[in-house]
Amino acid sequence: MATAPRFTVLCATYNQADYLEEMLSSALAQTLDDYEVVVVDDGSTDDTPRVLERALAAAPAHLREKVRVLRTENGGQTAAYERGFAVSRGEYVCLLDSDDRFDPGKLEEVDRAARRHPEAGMIMHPLRVVDPAGRSTGVVRPQAATLSDGDIREQMRRTARHVAPGASGLVFRRDVMAQLFPAPTKSFTFAADAYLSFGAACLSPVAALTEPLADYRMQPQGQYFKRMLSPTGLRRQLSFQEVVAGHFGHGTAARRNSHWARNRYASAMYDGPWGRRLGEFGNLVVAVAGDPYFSTRQKAVMTGFWALTLAAGPRAFPSLWSWFQRRQTGWHRVGEQVTGAARPAPAAVAAG
Repeated sequence: MATAPRFTVLCATYNQADYLEEMLSSALAQTLDDYEVVVVDDGSTDDTPRVLERALAAAPAHLREKVRVLRTENGGQTAAYERGFAVSRGEYVCLLDSDDRFDPGKLEEVDRAARRHPEAGMIMHPLRVVDPAGRSTGVVRPQAATLSDGDIREQMRRTARHVAPGASGLVFRRDVMAQLFPAPTKSFTFAADAYLSFGAACLSPVAALTEPLADYRMQPQGQYFKRMLSPTGLRRQLSFQEVVAGHFGHGTAARRNSHWARNRYASAMYDGPWGRRLGEFGNLVVAVAGDPYFSTRQKAVMTGFWALTLAAGPRAFPSLWSWFQRRQTGWHRVGEQVTGAARPAPAAVAAG
């Protein structure tokens, strides 16, 4: 049997045919040669099969041999990751979203980090935000909070709080990823990477690089804004949080996670009674005050912003929440490039 590669690049894709050639080209342009690529087509209904076939046909034979494409019935990102992981062989598994791009030196840099930190079950790096056309926005995520680094397992037990990038900034040691499957999140169509990074931080030390090694493409049709800017979507997000925290026995600690606390507060402001709104606001203030990833100044600014949203009331809240979400994701810069006009900002707030 052939020796297992050092890395697997794992991509789960659904109806992203327009970006697959860029994604695959970036995966095959690595300066470190010890890797394989596993692409799971999660039942796409667009031109995904033909685009992948064309892209592979155009690749040199020695690179084509690195790629394995699986086609499954549509089951969601979590199921697609599980299927891809099952056939993968790499010592480390790098996630790559189908509309994102790796830098050529990504695997080489991660390999250096893995050799420096063999204890780390997850290695992370920031992501550059690009617009739908792939142009730089100048935003690097996360913006305000720094990525988690070191052994934060006790912190996870206390606050269920960690900071991780999107999928394309995550790399998992194989034995750690294996412990995360089968996943409890297959009923959700989103945020499989969030479950994986949360779980890895619960199971092992983590290591964070400071330099971005991939491009994260922001798209207006992405699931995130549809979910976070609607009452129904927020309720679904809260259900996801409860499932993930409960799976690792951190249900009580999740109340002290400031990132999740703001989602509970937002849901209450959209359609909850005032008693719930005030209760979630109080919990959010406490969670922000205890967040180890923000400076004292950041905590003060964010607390002031959430107080402003409470004072503005439920009628004004959706526009303030929308502004916050666009700001903290970097979409405000994408919107400027797409529309040519900047959005007015009610306050100087950005959060990770």
